[in-house]
Formats: sequence, C-alpha cells, structure tokens
Amino acid sequence: KAPPPEEKGTKAEKPVAEAPTEAPKPVGAAEFTGVVKVEQSGGGNTVTVKHSTTGRVASVTVREGQKVKRGQTLLTYEDVETLRQLETARENCRSLREIAEARDDERVRRALKDCQADVARKEAQLASGKLGASCEGTVTDVNAVAGKRAGKGTPAFKLSCGGSGKLVTVAAVLPEANAKGVRVGSKATVEIEDQSYDAEVQDVTSMPSGLRVVLGLEKSPANASEGDSAKIRFAE
Repeated sequence: KAPPPEEKGTKAEKPVAEAPTEAPKPVGAAEFTGVVKVEQSGGGNTVTVKHSTTGRVASVTVREGQKVKRGQTLLTYEDVETLRQLETARENCRSLREIAEARDDERVRRALKDCQADVARKEAQLASGKLGASCEGTVTDVNAVAGKRAGKGTPAFKLSCGGSGKLVTVAAVLPEANAKGVRVGSKATVEIEDQSYDAEVQDVTSMPSGLRVVLGLEKSPANASEGDSAKIRFAE
C-alpha cells in the first residue's frame, strides 16, 4: 500500500536555546593590551598638559618657572551645577539637624545620615575636577586662565620634565563595555618586559572603536622602546 499522504500544516519547531552571553568584566578585573610611546629630546622633555574636560577654570594653582611633582594639581575646574547641588544638600542637612535636635525621631536621624552621605559624594565630585602634572619638572608655559572657559584637549600648560631625557607613555583603546569608570587620574598597573610600573591615566578620548586612554608611568623604563607591547590592569 502507498504510504498515507502527509498532513498539511507546519510542524512545531523545537525552540533553540540561545548561547549564554558573558557579561563584560569590570574594568578592575580585565587585562588590556597597550602600545608603548616614547618621547625624547636632547636636554629633557617638554610635555604639553591638555585640558581633561570642557568647562570654566576655577583656579590656576601654579605659575611659570615653578617646580612641580608628578600628580600635583595645576588647576581646578568650576562645576556650577554640582556646587549648586552641594549648597542645597548642605542647607537640607542643617534643617534636618535642627529637627533631630528638637525631637527624637528615627526617621529624621536616617534622613540626616543620608543627607550627610550625599554631601560627601558631591564634595568628592568637586574635588575630582582637577588637572594634575604628568611628570616631575618645571612649568615653562601657562595657557590656562582662571575664570575663562577651556575646551577639552586644548593646551593648558607646558612642563619641562627632568630625568633621563625619555618620557614613556602607554596608549590603548578599551572596549566601551569594559571602560566604565575610567577617567583622567584613574590608577593602573602597567607591565612592560615582565616589569610592573605604577601608572595614571593622563588623557581619555571617545572613539567609534572604544575609549582611547593614555597612561603616564610613575617611573620611565630604561629599556622600553617605541611600539613595545604593554599589559594594563586598572585598580578596582
């Protein structure tokens, strides 16, 4: 006998399980690869320190001819909105403190504690709006002006960096998913030729391929060469 005709209709397909997606690692748990950049000059290095953000300069804390240490604050930026929020938070804390002193109320005490934590966060946010020296040396030129608006990436200072006449930095492009929290001033450890060095982010630029960062090393490796590979791990 001929086999019975197939029933019309579409057979139900079994659902295909999707492969689990691995969550991006936090920046402190991931290792990145960078490229060594070397700047050299005859009697020392002249380094241009660029503005790390766009905004109004609140104060310039150094002058031409002044000696500075690596990481020393050169200027601070004005953050009008955060400053306004900070003043409002402080006023709220004062009001809550008066109420807490007048009556015994657990809800008021909790609200005061939250308010004080908010003040601390905003104070820390204002403190982070600084531009630091990328090396130890002497300020040779001051372009930044207090009260004037500055554009990110424009020259703020020039420093003459002493030492071996060689300034080593490491550049890398980080995937956006792993780069959250990386900013100018972020700390990292850089490994070059099996030697580890403390480093700090000097410049951050958004690109279509990710976040480009440039790190300055606390101590320049004696044997590092242009184009060498470097391993980067950021502090958690």
